[in-house]
Formats: sequence, structure tokens, C-alpha cells
Amino acid sequence: MHPRELLNSLNANPRKSLSQNFLTSPHWAERLTDLATQKPCDEIWEIGPGLGALTRPLVEKAGKKSIPVKLFEYDKIFVEYLKKEIPQADMNAGDVLEADFQNLIGTKHVTILSNLPYNISSPILRKFVAIKPSLVRLILTFQKEFADRLLAEPRTSAYGALTVTTQLHFSVEPVGTIPPKAFYPAPEIASEALCLEPKENAPGIEPVDGIVHAAFLHRRKKAIGNLKKAYPEKNWEEIYRKLGLPEGARAEEFDKDAYLALGLAYSQA
Repeated sequence: MHPRELLNSLNANPRKSLSQNFLTSPHWAERLTDLATQKPCDEIWEIGPGLGALTRPLVEKAGKKSIPVKLFEYDKIFVEYLKKEIPQADMNAGDVLEADFQNLIGTKHVTILSNLPYNISSPILRKFVAIKPSLVRLILTFQKEFADRLLAEPRTSAYGALTVTTQLHFSVEPVGTIPPKAFYPAPEIASEALCLEPKENAPGIEPVDGIVHAAFLHRRKKAIGNLKKAYPEKNWEEIYRKLGLPEGARAEEFDKDAYLALGLAYSQA
């Protein structure tokens, strides 16, 4: 059934405030759920299942491998609809940003699938970083402009703190561009599906997120000036000298390896 008809039957409308755009493409539903069920894991989480376009094939494929599926849905109408229509999936109702992921995971290793509500893309990524050791794979669909930021290279306008942090913690690979017509209602711009897989923690990773954030705080200023203001207790000139980094560089000129080196040097200084 088309999402329009389903919504009418539920006496509901797409909520723009929740970035509700419902996938209508069987091709993309198959492709994304194939990727989500490809690697062994203890549980698969779907965030923002909506009307279940991904949930139905996901539950079918996961069931064949005896992998339980947990859903995270905010909209109360969809919570009740999914409980009735797809009872084999465990429902976690409420704001996913307030969910205690660590407690819910316990000792499990999970894969996460989500056609992410665009308004929570940044904060949900930070939650994923916090549970990285328990993650197997993330199959996430973002607004294309946001996905471009995660894939960006140094010295480009899209490259920023979010880029560096994500690429330090995850390998990020594009899955493909999903056109607006693949959703109802059609968003104004295309979406991009990405596959993220966690990297093992490297030496110096602990303080690096704060260093990256500080370096990019004022993009037009030199990164060293931003770092000196945020961490005045460190001799940043000496750290730069040891690493062979140019003191006149702005934050967007350093690649992720340079930030990792800064994190390690910070810890040892």
C-alpha cells in the first residue's frame, strides 16, 4: 500500500517537524536491508521505521538468520501501527536521542539501519560514537548535503569537525544516491545512503574529538590559535613543531591523520 493510503487509513499526515518522508522504492528497501543483514550480529536496530517500508523486509531477512530486530519510533501513531502489523519486532517508543543505548546494548553487538530523520543526524552520530565498540555496521540514509559532509576531503567547504570525527571513528562508504521520487512526500533534495563500519581505537583517540571541535570553532582563524584558547595549558607551538605542522594552517587544511597525531601529542605533552 502506498504511504499516502496508509496515512489516510491511520488518519495521519506526514509531520515536517519530524522530517517524515516515507520510502516507496522496493529497490532501495531491498538494497538497504540486504546490507543491514549481511554481517553477523546479535541484534539489528532500526531507527525511525515510520510505516515499515524497511522493517518488513528487514524482519523477514533477519528472521532467517535468527537475528532479533528492535525498533525505535517517536510517533505514537506509528508505534501502535507497527506493534500491530509487525509484532515480531521489539518496539522502543519515544525520543531515540534520550534512549540509553549503552544499557539497551549490554554485551550485544548490533547493526543499525535508519532512514534518519534529518533533524537528528548530527546528535545521533555522536550517540553512535559513544557505543562504537558494540557496533558492527551502520546503514544510514541522510540528506545528500549532510552525507557529503561525512565524505568530504580536506580543503573543501563541506569538510568540518563532523567530517573529521566521523572519519576517525568509522570507515565511510557511499551506497548510492536515492532520488526524491523514491519518497513520499518527495523531499526537496536527494538523499544519500552510507555504510559506516567502526574502526578500532587508535592511540590518541581519547582527546581528539575535543581537539577537532576546538580547532574548527572559528574556521577563518588559524587552528593553532583556536587550540591555544581552548587548551592554554599546552605548548601548541612545540606540538606543531614536533609534528611538522604549519602554524599558519586553518582547521580544514589538516586531514584526519593530522588530528589523530595532535590527539596523541596532546596526551603525551
